[in-house]
Amino acid sequence: MNNRLSLLSLCTVLLLNPVLISKCYAKNADESTDKLSIEVKRAIDENTRGKALSCFITDKELIKDQDLSAAVEVFTNNSTKIKDAYPFVKDNRLCVSGLDFGKTYTLKLHKGINFIKKTKGTDKTLTTNTDSDTTFTTIDETSSVKIAKGLILPSNEKQKLVELETVNTDAVTLGVFKISNNSLPQAELFSLYSENPEKYDIRKLLFNHGKFLGAKTINFKNKKNEVELTAVDISEFVNKDKSGVYVLSVIKAKDDSNLTLDDFFTYDDNSLELSKLLFISNLGVTSYSGSNGIDVNVRSLTDASPVKGATVTLKSLANDVLDSKSTDSDGFVHFDKAICQGENGQSVATVTVVSNDDFFPLDLRASPLYFEEGFGISDNNDYKVFAYTNRTLLRPGETTVYQALVRNKDLSAASLKALKLFIRRPDYVIEREIPL
Repeated sequence: MNNRLSLLSLCTVLLLNPVLISKCYAKNADESTDKLSIEVKRAIDENTRGKALSCFITDKELIKDQDLSAAVEVFTNNSTKIKDAYPFVKDNRLCVSGLDFGKTYTLKLHKGINFIKKTKGTDKTLTTNTDSDTTFTTIDETSSVKIAKGLILPSNEKQKLVELETVNTDAVTLGVFKISNNSLPQAELFSLYSENPEKYDIRKLLFNHGKFLGAKTINFKNKKNEVELTAVDISEFVNKDKSGVYVLSVIKAKDDSNLTLDDFFTYDDNSLELSKLLFISNLGVTSYSGSNGIDVNVRSLTDASPVKGATVTLKSLANDVLDSKSTDSDGFVHFDKAICQGENGQSVATVTVVSNDDFFPLDLRASPLYFEEGFGISDNNDYKVFAYTNRTLLRPGETTVYQALVRNKDLSAASLKALKLFIRRPDYVIEREIPL
């Protein structure tokens, strides 16, 4: 009886309050009348170098693949919109790239951001209909030092300038080492051509084949979070030995009056230590290996003219001289096939070129074509493809320039009449085919 009365009373209330029924129904069936917005709980800095990347933990489960270009904007303190800011969703966090380090920004979240609401075991997709904003500050960029690209300095220039690129760094100590010309096959220089070779490999090279020439401490202006380029003259260390192979090593600033090789290498992976090979020479050396032997061409790096009378020496892995000849009027010299067919310790390893006081070594075990960055190199069964774009990071709608060098396996010109460029999505599905 009580249950019946309760049900009767409820029905009476519902009948007498049709407005209440309407409001309740609308709220349960359609939440579009609610104010739906994104609330930022916390900001997290993802990048420490290059460009700042900030990610935000929010109170919503955001849908990953959605276009946020119109719904998310970033402004500076003076209300200037950051045009390079690119918003995206990563690991259920709203992230924005293309920011500067050490800056305060306002993140504006407009309506139109999709998120998921879980109700009674089901997922429902909703869209924000209310704007919100939050203020955040990016961290300062991590202190860093880079030795500028390039492996060769001209030997005929009085100043030997090396460029250092620094960020948030007060000072560093630069050490200069010389590699012995007599142990180049064993030094295996071809494995150390990268922009920042492994410090353990460099340590081994210097301990076995190097000579410490000296060090100097360089102080920087250190404008906060700005890239600073500083030209450092190392002629005081290299002018005596002139041309040859050198190693530059950078460490945290120390008293440079009494340094040794051990001071430049520690076992701390987080320490500021980087090294780079450097060739000082005015000789440009190119080798051509074929079925009839090895041809070597020597030209001046100043004006590309042939170097006549240069002594070209072919050495084995065991550092034995296999043959030595002088270049002709066109800068060429030829080594016969019989000399180049040695095995194991007598296999061909290096070519050294001497012209007056100039010297340059060429390691024949290196990759036939060297790219300092090391990106964009691809092999297939028939060809070598060296491909790259003018930018490594693109945003939707932006234009890029694509360049590719296609060669046969031996780097000879490929007799191809047509090529096709395939553009794939991150899931490797072909997005577009472009005839070239």
